[in-house]
Amino acid sequence: MHEDSARLKVSVDLPYPVDIARTCGEIRRYIAHRVSDLTGLRIDGVTISVQRLVLGESLRQGRAA
Repeated sequence: MHEDSARLKVSVDLPYPVDIARTCGEIRRYIAHRVSDLTGLRIDGVTISVQRLVLGESLRQGRAA
């Protein structure tokens, strides 16, 4: 954070197969919008790290970190 803005880093597991670029773009926009709405901060960037690609059933058992 710096004054009224923030940069965020998020790690995710994604289902396989997936369009990684499109999905990360959607996640980035969603997180920036929600965090800005909830905190009033300007979001200067959201970095998405894909930790794993997992088969559909495995992802349903997911985790929140």
